[in-house]
Amino acid sequence: MHKTRHHLIIMLMLLSILVLTGCPKRHVVLICGDKAENGFTEFWCDVARMYDIFKATLVSDADIHVLYGDGTDWTCPLNSAHNHSTNITDYAATIANVTTVFNNLAATVGSDDKLIVWTFDHGASDGSLCLMDGYMNPSTFASLVSGINCKAEIFMMQQCFSGDFVTPLTSGSSKRVVITAAGHEFAYPANDSWENNNPCRTGEFNYYLMNAIERMSPSGVNLSVCDVTGDGHSCCIEVKYNIFSGDGQPSPGGEGSKNECAGMNTSSTPQYSSPSNTFDNVKITSN
Repeated sequence: MHKTRHHLIIMLMLLSILVLTGCPKRHVVLICGDKAENGFTEFWCDVARMYDIFKATLVSDADIHVLYGDGTDWTCPLNSAHNHSTNITDYAATIANVTTVFNNLAATVGSDDKLIVWTFDHGASDGSLCLMDGYMNPSTFASLVSGINCKAEIFMMQQCFSGDFVTPLTSGSSKRVVITAAGHEFAYPANDSWENNNPCRTGEFNYYLMNAIERMSPSGVNLSVCDVTGDGHSCCIEVKYNIFSGDGQPSPGGEGSKNECAGMNTSSTPQYSSPSNTFDNVKITSN
């Protein structure tokens, strides 16, 4: 009995330490600066799937910040997988709200935490991300996230000309991985035929990105081949392997295969920037 009580005391002490110090967390920011109602159903469908992926990997609602369109979920008429019983959108995707979210994270993110940011909408030819009420250029965006002090930051960007964000985000930072759908060019357009996903379309980069992270296709096909390292988690370099076509890296699904992970079949040039091999292995699906 004495031994049991001793073990219980030790467990309570350890629990107290965890509560006081806090466990490392993932803070996820999903930004889509337009809305499906304007004729691009992928704007909502990709937001909804990204949200579901991070929820499934145990990120709490409080740590997933969804900035979509005018601040209200869209109801996909024929694909209930993208619909939710309660509103998952937290804010309209405006310049002020993006600024507020990043400023709040600067005050709350812990030094052992991870920041994961995903962006989508049209991109302007000067590299700016289009939001509901204007444009946010790469340097302004990079300045906003510069105040966040955490262990690692991962940026995944679908919009056209998204490659213009690579240099501003990585300059002077050794903890950021940036993955974009394109360089200084148009990103490949959305498609409504993959996985019979009509009428809820998806961006091509997003399609392979989400398949690689979830290791599952939208129709439920198991894509365990996306887990190149075999550890049961998705890391940054695996996402690169499974998005980039013809980069000489492992491509278990075959280059350009639409029903697998590996290889965008596109004329755009996806970008990948990582400060070191250590950050290549930063996990997206676990703390």
